Amino acid sequence: MRKTTQTRPNTFPKPDGKNAFDRWHARRGSDGRWRYKNAAGTETKWLTVAEAKVAPYDTWVRYTYSNGGTLSATVSEGDYVVFVAQWK
Repeated sequence: MRKTTQTRPNTFPKPDGKNAFDRWHARRGSDGRWRYKNAAGTETKWLTVAEAKVAPYDTWVRYTYSNGGTLSATVSEGDYVVFVAQWK
């Protein structure tokens, strides 16, 4: 069964108070890999930071989620995703 959920809106201010929240990035709990997407946005993959620096993934960027963005089936049952804020 595919589960769908939404990201929670960010309610935390950045400690320096100068920058605003921009988006979320996802890190998989089981192995610490980040979700990346190709330049066209047509493929996604869980990669380590080191893997994302070498071909063929060196042109990929971290996948982003907006506040309240919908996501589904990003990890296997029993695993979890940590969302990390990116600031402007």
